[in-house]
Amino acid sequence: MNSVSIALLDESELATSIEQTSGSLRMWSAGPNGMDRLVIPSTASLGRREAMIVIRSSLEMRQLDVLIEVSSPSFVLLSAVNAVVTLKQGSIVGTPSSSRIHTDDTSDMCRWESGVMQLVNSSSSISEMSFRQLSMGAFLIKSGSLVIDTSEFLSNSPHFSSFPSVCRNIHCSDDGSVEVRSLSGGDGTDESVSSWIASSDCTLSSPIINLDSPFFVPSVRRDLSTCTLDKETDTYHVEIHGSTLIPCGLYFEVVGESESGEPKSTKIELIPSIATSFNESFISLDLASSIVSNLSSSSNEVRGRLIHGKDVATEDLFTFPIRKAWSPGLGTMAWLIPVIVGVVVFLMLVVLIIVCVVCRRQKKEDEKVSEEEEEECTEKKKTQKTSQIHLFSNKWTNRQRPTHRLI
Repeated sequence: MNSVSIALLDESELATSIEQTSGSLRMWSAGPNGMDRLVIPSTASLGRREAMIVIRSSLEMRQLDVLIEVSSPSFVLLSAVNAVVTLKQGSIVGTPSSSRIHTDDTSDMCRWESGVMQLVNSSSSISEMSFRQLSMGAFLIKSGSLVIDTSEFLSNSPHFSSFPSVCRNIHCSDDGSVEVRSLSGGDGTDESVSSWIASSDCTLSSPIINLDSPFFVPSVRRDLSTCTLDKETDTYHVEIHGSTLIPCGLYFEVVGESESGEPKSTKIELIPSIATSFNESFISLDLASSIVSNLSSSSNEVRGRLIHGKDVATEDLFTFPIRKAWSPGLGTMAWLIPVIVGVVVFLMLVVLIIVCVVCRRQKKEDEKVSEEEEEECTEKKKTQKTSQIHLFSNKWTNRQRPTHRLI
């Protein structure tokens, strides 16, 4: 026998009818516009219940149209444990986005533990269903399976202020599995390539969605992204422009090659705490020049790009300006040779002038010494001649002097 527990709403607010026959459940509310829809008002509370609908058996729900006005992330519409659940031809719509509270808290942006449909060790399938504006998330799957056919997920955003495009469609973990066979629109299609499926130890399969990056697919603007080298701080300033730049497994990769041509790279996880600015359309950060120089060689360029999902790389955003050792090329030699020749000629002229000056000074000194020697020689000759005259005079005097003899 099926085990289904339904939380009845206050009948003074809603005219609610529940019909359960042979394993099928149909819920509706007779509204003023004639539409059959179950409305869960913002005043509704689960109390001690785990969900509005608790299933412990096999159950099929058709034409289940629910409008959830509750914005609490702890609200659960359906909880299934060890059950088989089938949803067909219906919609589950949450609080309109205009009435949601925007937040800057991104601590649970990449992994969350909420969802209006929670399946534990249960098998489920949905067909022709629509899940929209569910800020708490659509599905939370643990050790269970979900098959999606001709359905859509749209605008299930928790509304982070800096990352408004982030959505919570499916969170699958603990050896669960998700198979997306077809989509009728919304996320995961060509118009919105990001599927917003968070996977942790979960098997994903689909012929239509990007399984290499099932959570989000970033888009980059190469024409706006730049990298400049600050020589004073010896750092690179990187600016990345694009859309859906979400800090959930997003990396900036610096790619180079060794001298032998083998690729080398360094990956830096992009999280708001390491960036000077970070939102889903713009990221700026500073990198130490050593990160780039360690990947550069004389024969290659160093490039920057983003990595997301299962090592999916975007196109190269830019080439890093490298500060290399100076080496003249042919263009440089054309003006360098005349400069060198001019410098050599100038130095030769300086040396020649110095030699000439030294030679002139030496010549003057030699001439001065020669004059002094000549004067000294002349003086000696004069002195010698004078001595000879005196000697001759003395001799002559002695000859003229009379001789006196003693008697």
